[in-house]
Amino acid sequence: MVRSKELIELFTKIAEKDNRGFFETTLQIINSERDKNHFKLADTLTAILERIQDDSSLIEPWIEEFSKIPLDRDRMIELFQIRTPKVSLNDIILNSHTMKTINKILLEWKERTHLSKYGMNPITKVLFYGPPGCGKTLCASVLAGEMQIPVLEVKTDILVSSLLGETSVNLRKVFESVHSSKRAILFFDEFDSIAKSRLDNQEHGEIRRSVSNLLNFIENAPKNLFIIVATNHPKILDIAVWRRFDETLEFPFPNQQEIKKLIKLKLKNYPNDFLNYDNLVLKLNNLSHADIEHICFDTIKFAILNDIDEITQEIFTKILEEFQEKKKKLKTAIR
Repeated sequence: MVRSKELIELFTKIAEKDNRGFFETTLQIINSERDKNHFKLADTLTAILERIQDDSSLIEPWIEEFSKIPLDRDRMIELFQIRTPKVSLNDIILNSHTMKTINKILLEWKERTHLSKYGMNPITKVLFYGPPGCGKTLCASVLAGEMQIPVLEVKTDILVSSLLGETSVNLRKVFESVHSSKRAILFFDEFDSIAKSRLDNQEHGEIRRSVSNLLNFIENAPKNLFIIVATNHPKILDIAVWRRFDETLEFPFPNQQEIKKLIKLKLKNYPNDFLNYDNLVLKLNNLSHADIEHICFDTIKFAILNDIDEITQEIFTKILEEFQEKKKKLKTAIR
């Protein structure tokens, strides 16, 4: 049975109004009882959690926030997490076309009330595509930071269930749980995992039904939601997906001008007056934003840990060469 230590921890979370802590402790107790073959108790506790999820009249104010996060019934894991990003447009480097569209999105969001007077709706559904590490997830956070609303980041790996029909059930749970919530960004990363082409003969009927349901949920999403989806594999998306979005934005590898801006942005907090940026840009071609950030941060850490007052061309080049060697070995290892 439940030990006194677990009960004390559970009631402490309640007293402290620690919603997330209460939730995690409860799941630990359920899993612990199931491991002890106390299936009846575990099932009873699980049923109570599901009642809290389904019946708002049972929800006390201190667990109101937690109650809005639905669970995957099979694994009892939250289907999305809530983030409140503090980043802004100053924290991201994008190409001019993408930045122009982002500014357009933000302007329409700001003037949404004015637009509505003329029967116009602002952009609220956006699809990001491009190679990994090129700013898609960061851009979703930047939009949230600029709009001053939270990001509800859907766990697509949890969303897809091995149980028949559960993927569609999970999708419904996500959209229903945010239907009457305050304004927020609903963000699906790795969107291709749940929106693959229905023409793919290798996909079974369950996936095809889930895609149909997903498209319906997106099309009929409430106005309080701003939906962003991101994919590294746009070619495998269902053809009907593209029509459901107000804007589609490509996030390619940075060009030379963007690489230069990115180096300056990431090294701005450490002296580097004697760097030859133009020379470094040539060496960083064909790397993603994330790769360049990684190299810059490793360079700063190397300087700090070796009591070096200023980043030099030699130090940056040394770190870059080490990064390239690691990447080369990794490619060889996974072939």
